[in-house]
Amino acid sequence: MRLLTEGDYVEAFLTRRFADGRILVRLTGEGGVWMLDPKVNCLWCWTHVDKRIWVKIDKRSARALNTSGETAEFWNGGPVDKY
Repeated sequence: MRLLTEGDYVEAFLTRRFADGRILVRLTGEGGVWMLDPKVNCLWCWTHVDKRIWVKIDKRSARALNTSGETAEFWNGGPVDKY
């Protein structure tokens, strides 16, 4: 919870994980759907599909945080319209 209060994390739902490691997250509210490309393999992402996570999205990178406090680093692939 300390990371949530110190960072600019927003609530999201991990809606899909692709075989190459990319993930789709749906930001709550009017945030839309974002494609995130892993910097390294996310060891917990496949177990959190359809679950709540928090994300911090910067201009080029992003960080995902699960309910257990584990984080994963991503490249910001940008918003997507087709999902």
